[in-house]
Amino acid sequence: MPEPGPNDVVIKNRAIAINPIDYMQQATGYFLKNYPHVLGSDIAGTVHSVGSAVTKFKAGDRVVGHAWSFMTSKPQDGAYSLYTSLPAANSAIIPPGVDFKEAAVLPMAIDTATFGLHLTLGL
Repeated sequence: MPEPGPNDVVIKNRAIAINPIDYMQQATGYFLKNYPHVLGSDIAGTVHSVGSAVTKFKAGDRVVGHAWSFMTSKPQDGAYSLYTSLPAANSAIIPPGVDFKEAAVLPMAIDTATFGLHLTLGL
């Protein structure tokens, strides 16, 4: 069971998206520095616990988030598990009327679009 760092949240996953980075890591070992390694980036679920410095979320909140196991190589940071730890800054409240499956596909897509717009257009 992951324990949140001061700026982290632990999410009980309800939906997990599959992304090209997951396939690439599994097939090639790219970004895999340590074993065991838990793959997966996009999650949607409920907040299980929050770190001491987190004020934006509370237990039970419905959230979507971008997990960073491909950056940290920590098993607790991978999405393909029941509970995932991630920075609170990588999370957002799921709006009413949006279900977990719909929300789970957003984090990597939004991060990729933001990164591309920032690099190419300087926005």
